[in-house]
Amino acid sequence: MYFSVTSQDITRLDKFEGEYYFRRRVYPTLQLDGQTKAIEADLYLLKPKYAHLASTRPWDPEIFEARELRHFLRTCLQ
Repeated sequence: MYFSVTSQDITRLDKFEGEYYFRRRVYPTLQLDGQTKAIEADLYLLKPKYAHLASTRPWDPEIFEARELRHFLRTCLQ
């Protein structure tokens, strides 16, 4: 989870996720200092028509860095 994400950040993420994903607003709760706090968050979900592309492997930041980071940065910095 990332905090303090700007509207410009969201625009860049939308562009990177492209046609494969849609963004959904959710309201998760967090435990902070023994208190429950509800927050607003966005998450990206794979569109059903692309479900065949999904993997059961957990997301791995090292694999992302090796395979996708250049594309992510190129897309987000345009």
